[in-house]
Amino acid sequence: MYNGRAVDANTKRLKPWRAHVTGAAVEALAGRVGFAPDTEIAVLYDFYFTQPKTVTRRRPNVRPDLDKLERAISDALTDAHVWADDGQVVNSHTQKWYAETPGVHITVLELA
Repeated sequence: MYNGRAVDANTKRLKPWRAHVTGAAVEALAGRVGFAPDTEIAVLYDFYFTQPKTVTRRRPNVRPDLDKLERAISDALTDAHVWADDGQVVNSHTQKWYAETPGVHITVLELA
């Protein structure tokens, strides 16, 4: 799980954020080899955002967009060699939540 503010657009904050996520993925691999190029993969993304004090809605239905968040993480996981190419992802499920600690929890599964 990466704890830190999610960044979704090509700003000067994106590169350092992606590098941090890449480092966390390399650490999570703990020396194991990533998925082979012909592996079909499913990914579950849970993004956590700090809820502003003035916001009463249950979940963050505002920016950043899910597709941009997914793309940033997928690129970081490619850089970490979790898989050969993010085109291997054939199924994904993404959610945004409010939480006390911002971050992202990523589950990567091989499909049989």
